[in-house]
Amino acid sequence: MNNRIKSIIVLVLFILMANGLNAQETDTKDFENVDLKKLRKTFVNQLLDDGLIKGKKEDIHLALRSEITLLNEKVLDGELHKKYGNLAATFNIKRGSYKVIYITRHCTAIGDFFDDSFSGKIRGKMNLNELKVSIR
Repeated sequence: MNNRIKSIIVLVLFILMANGLNAQETDTKDFENVDLKKLRKTFVNQLLDDGLIKGKKEDIHLALRSEITLLNEKVLDGELHKKYGNLAATFNIKRGSYKVIYITRHCTAIGDFFDDSFSGKIRGKMNLNELKVSIR
């Protein structure tokens, strides 16, 4: 897939999210047994090992869509798409239209992020206004 097509896909996904397609996908019970401390450590270490982030304090916005995986607005293709979907599956996290793993210095969150709401699990403090900017 060439860069122009990737850019168009990313743009379309973010436009859809910005327009607030508010179909609730997640029951918060889906995440009751997710150990967010372990999820954070696992994903940060794997992203570092793969050279996808530069340091442990870097913000991570990993969108797990059915057909595409986005890391901080960059498309992860082929093997990386599969790899991070499989890694999420080890935590019983399934891909979805709004599914995001969000990691900052202050919080770890997993769930469905909509235009004006969140359905999932959070550990730490999250500023939803900052998050809205990051997912648009």
